[in-house]
Amino acid sequence: MRCVLILAALVLTSVSAQAQAPTKSEPPATEILGRVLAVAEFSGGTRGSFRAVLVEGEPDEADLYFFDRSEQASGQSSAPARLLVAQRGFAFNSPTAGQTAELSVNQQGSLIITSGNSAIGRDRWNQKVTIAVRGGVPVVAGLTLTHRDTLDPNANLRCDINFLTGRGTVNNRAITTGVQAPELATWNAEAAERFCR
Repeated sequence: MRCVLILAALVLTSVSAQAQAPTKSEPPATEILGRVLAVAEFSGGTRGSFRAVLVEGEPDEADLYFFDRSEQASGQSSAPARLLVAQRGFAFNSPTAGQTAELSVNQQGSLIITSGNSAIGRDRWNQKVTIAVRGGVPVVAGLTLTHRDTLDPNANLRCDINFLTGRGTVNNRAITTGVQAPELATWNAEAAERFCR
């Protein structure tokens, strides 16, 4: 009888623990999934220290992981860098030459994510998204999008937007965005098309 009671108690404890365990629908935010395409260390235009990792995602996509490593850089903490944003399918990417997404850092310490197609078909395009950090939050500070149709010179596009000022140009026509510095976490591929119409 004592053995039965002990066994029952163990089963109840196990069921209770399972009920309290969180459901794992997505991998932990600190895990980087996929083949790393590029890594960049930068200041974000502040006194901070940040790391961006571009990872091969779904076919023709690159995922972006954005980390704050300010405490690590200052020697205040030995903990892992803190993940601020994980954006699935942030940029177009293909193993084909002329279609590989890249990371770079400009003179102001901001991150630039470059993607495009410079090699295949009639539609050739290039996109640069500039990321800065304001108030500890990564924001889209700028966007440059060019499109060239090799068969139709009238279908070309040149879009250049500074989201920090809310102003830009589309084919040399001045525009205002109506929004300033969208948060990186809200940015997606459709956003570029929306602002550059």
